[in-house]
This record gives sequence, C-alpha cells and structure tokens, in this order.
Amino acid sequence: MKKKLAIYILTALLTLSVAIPASAASYATNLSDVNNDEIIEVNPERTDEIEKLYDERTRLIQSDDNGEKLAENQMKLEGLGVEFLSTNEVQQRFGDDAPVAALLNATNVNELNSISPYVNPPEKKNIVWTSFRADMVKNGVTYEVQHLTAQSNSQPSSLKGTSTAVVQTSSSFGVAVEKLIFTVCKAGASTVSNGVSIAISFYDALKSFISDANFNATTTVSNVKVTYQTNQYQSIDYMYVKVKSKNDNTQVLSFVTNEVSGDTTAIVPVFTYGSNGATSGSTSSTINRQFSYKAPKHRDSSQAVASYLDPVYQPSQSFLNELQVTGIKGAKVHFIPMTVVTLPGSLN
Repeated sequence: MKKKLAIYILTALLTLSVAIPASAASYATNLSDVNNDEIIEVNPERTDEIEKLYDERTRLIQSDDNGEKLAENQMKLEGLGVEFLSTNEVQQRFGDDAPVAALLNATNVNELNSISPYVNPPEKKNIVWTSFRADMVKNGVTYEVQHLTAQSNSQPSSLKGTSTAVVQTSSSFGVAVEKLIFTVCKAGASTVSNGVSIAISFYDALKSFISDANFNATTTVSNVKVTYQTNQYQSIDYMYVKVKSKNDNTQVLSFVTNEVSGDTTAIVPVFTYGSNGATSGSTSSTINRQFSYKAPKHRDSSQAVASYLDPVYQPSQSFLNELQVTGIKGAKVHFIPMTVVTLPGSLN
C-alpha cells in the first residue's frame, strides 16, 4: 500500500513540475580543489564534548559494573542532542521506509532525492545505534552532517570479541628486554599512532609481584608460559551529509570510520629464575592493560563534507583493519581483523 501511495504522489508531483533533482555536485565548485581547512564547524565545543562522552561510554561498556553510570552517560549525551535509536527508528530514518515517508511530505520534485545508500539494519538487539548532527560551513553554504554510530553492547556481535592464546618459550631472555605485552593497530599498511597502546616489559609487569631482590632488571628467565586474553570492542561511525536547508531524504553517506578499544590480560604461572632456581611465588600473576585506537579522521565532520563535495578525489572511508597483540619473544599472540563494514545494513 505504501509503495502504491508513493508512486501516486510521485506521478502527481512530476505532473506539476519538470525541475531536475539537485545533486551533491550542484552545491560545489572546483570539486577537485576542496580544502578541508576551509570547512568550519559551527559548534566544535559540543562535538568535542560528545566525543569525550562516547569514549567514556566505551569504557563503561567494558566494565562489569556499568548500569547506573551508563544511564548517566546516556542522559548527558541526550542533553547534547544525541539520539538513541531502535532498529526500527534507524530503518524509518535511513532505510527503505525513509524515501516513502519523504514522498508523503514532499512539496515539489526537487525534494524527491533518496537517501544514498539505504540502511537496512539487521533485526537484532546486539548493536546500539546513536545519532547526532553537526553543522559545517563552506563558502557561505551550511551543510549538516548526521552521524549514525553503531556500537556493541553486552550481547555478542561482529563489533566485539574475545581471543585467548597460550605462548610458551623454552629459550631464556632478559626480563627488562622482552615485552610481556605489546599492541599496535593497523590502518592499511600504516600503524596508527593516535591511540593508547600497550608496551610493558616482562620485568615492569611482574616486579610488584616478586619481593626477592634477586629478581631485578638484569635477571634472565626461561621456560615461561603465558596465557593471553584480549577483549576488543569496536564502533563504526557513518556520516550522512546534506545541505542544511534540504530535506533528510537528500542525505548522502559520504564518509565512514571506525575505532577499537579493549584490554589484554596476561596470566603468568609460577616460574623459576636466576642461578639459584628461585620461584616467582606461590600463585600465578595476572597483568591487565587497556588499549584504544581511532582510525585517522574518525568522526570528522569536515572530512565528511569534503568527501560529499568531491567524491572523486576525497576518500569515502578510513578504517582500522587489524589489531595486533604480541607477547614474549615477539610471539604473535592475537592478530584480530576489524569489522570493516561500509554499509550499516551489513552489520550483525
């Protein structure tokens, strides 16, 4: 019934007007010379605060006791204009229902552009959808960027995971030289440096657990077995852009980025060290370190506008593609591929 009604309205509007629908290109000149520095955000302080609250929310999702604080975080985000959307609301705003709804409200054929591309999120409750808008100005024209963010919750999804591995070495090594845990994140062939990484030596990780003065920075150990567990939580930000004065159905998905955070735990059993065969203790030692990485240009509204104005020469995405965790003796512990999904409807 909706489709028949939409077709009827479309036919009527076409009869009343012969105007050509506007495109993204019609709002820009010199597309190959778009300069991101000339794109000015109207309220950058608000966006910075939203980003901080998103970071806080990610940390709370990782913690065990997050109910009350998570609700408080949501209230703060909502106070800044962030909306928490159900799957149905995402479908209505970005999906197949959106163009039909737009037709019902359209007054002329210029408003009949469709959101590109459609969003058909899976009918599951394992992903939290949020949205907020930011106004950007270039050459006197105000553009509106609508951020649609997909974030994992406590349920299993492609945006979170746990990996476990055991590493054992028979050779000896100096405790101050070898790293117990080291993480990096890759974006293509590049290593991302704008994050909180883990780099801790075997000695620094364990010295607080061992009171023996013979265990020092010059000590060597051998036959060490370590169990590693890495928990990772991802989110993806989809940026839809339109001229602010236009209807939402003219939005274009122009730029997509992601981020990952989490922690790695290393469990080191009792081991012997030194020439006298001393033991490290009576129980295993557990060391935990957190990490956090964001793709270059993550949640960058100015880049979204630049890519909207110049889709040929500007990038459409910036993704972290692999989280790498290495252990003692440089062992490859976890090489975890990131969820690289350019369309929200493909998430699960």
